[in-house]
Amino acid sequence: MKAKRFSALFLALILALFLTAPAFAVIATVETPHVTLPSVGGITYETWACLYQDSANTFRGSTWVMNKSYENLPDGYMGLTCDLYSDTRIYASRPMGQNVGGIYFYSRATSDAPVDPGTVYVRGQVALYNRYTGVNEFYSTPIASAVCTAGAYAAQSVPVEDTLAELALTLTADGGYPVTASGKTYGSALLSDLAGEIPELIAAVGIDGREGYVLANELYPEMNGLADAEAYAAYLKTTEDTYRAIPLYDLNETVIGSFHVQIPSEDEEIPPEIQKTIDELEAARARSAPLPNYPQTELVPAVGTQGENGYIRRSDYPSAQWDIQTLEDAARYDEFLDTLPPYILIPLYDENGEVIGRFRLQIPGKDEEISAEIQETIHELEARKREAGSSEPPDFLYMEVVPARGTQGEDGYIRRSDFPGAHMPQRTREEVRLYNEFLRTLPAYVLIPLYDENGVVIGRFRVDVNNDSLSEEEIQRQVGRPAAFN
Repeated sequence: MKAKRFSALFLALILALFLTAPAFAVIATVETPHVTLPSVGGITYETWACLYQDSANTFRGSTWVMNKSYENLPDGYMGLTCDLYSDTRIYASRPMGQNVGGIYFYSRATSDAPVDPGTVYVRGQVALYNRYTGVNEFYSTPIASAVCTAGAYAAQSVPVEDTLAELALTLTADGGYPVTASGKTYGSALLSDLAGEIPELIAAVGIDGREGYVLANELYPEMNGLADAEAYAAYLKTTEDTYRAIPLYDLNETVIGSFHVQIPSEDEEIPPEIQKTIDELEAARARSAPLPNYPQTELVPAVGTQGENGYIRRSDYPSAQWDIQTLEDAARYDEFLDTLPPYILIPLYDENGEVIGRFRLQIPGKDEEISAEIQETIHELEARKREAGSSEPPDFLYMEVVPARGTQGEDGYIRRSDFPGAHMPQRTREEVRLYNEFLRTLPAYVLIPLYDENGVVIGRFRVDVNNDSLSEEEIQRQVGRPAAFN
């Protein structure tokens, strides 16, 4: 094999594949930089690895891959292994698993494993399904490494380059792995990127601490497409064991011991450090979510600060100059928003493009937008919900902050001022007609921010847009009502 800010139910299904650790407190974490992989099937991914120290000599590892656009992917598009190394030999391994349930990221994590003093590494193989060719393409995650000392000290991250340079001396003159008498390549899988392939016999440590080798095709069953992944997943479900035993060989391929490949169970809990990474991904996804905008029209009807009717241009929005494609882009944009006041003034134009006034544009996600009055409203809503019990919920029609459930099932609040057209008055029949014409320029739905009780963006809420023309009777009923709830 070549080395190369969802729905709650689906997320629960995939997260159930994580292996929980005993109740140790993580005393040190090493996380690699996120590496962008080549586009596969028109999708761009990034991958990284984490190493966790639970005690003086107990470590765990996790590997990650995600769709950089944060869009959920079909089952089987992302696959991962996760291997822990003790001084370049694999001593704990989580087999290849693939995403299920439509999700934008996937991870594998090993259980806790004690290790002798030395250098500890974690790395995995990434399998990405190419929808155009129908087969998987394989890559490697970055390598996280740390020194395990004899005392109860937090492990320190160490550069892996020196280790790889020393290991590379074991390769042949042409850069390949050495071969056994029977012609099989052997060595550390950490060198797979340098050698261009994984060795047929991979250096490993058996369950009794004996050093030897495992066959690559026994450690990493071949999975070239969705059918192979489904068959392997079905196989893993046939055992109640928490591991799969494979032989440990010497270089003559004589069995000298056993190596245990860890098998996840569906009732395992998520370790806190894994959940922390998931929460960070979700926060980044929420920050990267498109704020309320109107992609099919540059000019948006609006009312100026002095009550004058006119138009604003989307190109005048602060976000217009930003092309948010990556997590780093989203972080920089978030930092930029933090430099702005709670609102800015942008030009208001007439139908000929002449500036006739100014429009007050609120900055989404600013903490200042949750005023004391709005915060008080939130608490009142919570109190009324508790008092109402099973009775009908209160009428939120004219409230700025409304309890809502996000696109991923999370509970939070939406703001009426974030709804498309919320800035447009509907005091007269003509204003209602203008509002209705504006809605007809929008897609079938738009996504607006979902906030927690402190005003922090935690997700997105889908607003279905009524694009139908209104009858005269409907126009009359809509006069004077808040635009966001028509």
